[in-house]
Amino acid sequence: MNYPFVESDAGRSLSRRPKQSNDCTVRALSLVTSVPYDTVYDLLAAEGRKCGRGFQFKNFVRRSGVISQSVPGEILGHSVDKFYFPGKRGERRMNPFTFARTKPFNEGRWIVKVAKHVFAFIDGTAYDMCPEPDDRCIYTAFRFVKK
Repeated sequence: MNYPFVESDAGRSLSRRPKQSNDCTVRALSLVTSVPYDTVYDLLAAEGRKCGRGFQFKNFVRRSGVISQSVPGEILGHSVDKFYFPGKRGERRMNPFTFARTKPFNEGRWIVKVAKHVFAFIDGTAYDMCPEPDDRCIYTAFRFVKK
């Protein structure tokens, strides 16, 4: 692993639900918004997240009004905009290593989407339960800015 990484459960071990699984969306959203794990858990449960099941972050973001960088929405007191990283023939896709070293992505609070997983990036450092491979493709990133 060649990018800054901090192992974090976003407060899950101290929450009312310390044995929760498949909760990457809860953890990432808690970290980037600085909202307690249980509060985010309850919000996503109200949005349809089932205990121990994954949650489609992109659907939640869409319902929150976030469509693109030019059409931001709002989540938990933060404006949120969306950045796409489409594949281009002959070029490498965005990955955690590149994301951590590229402006403006290495500044601020982000949730990044890789295949079947999301995790937090805060000021160029990844936060998750375990690091992702350096070359894992990032498909989308959501920038969170406190309002």
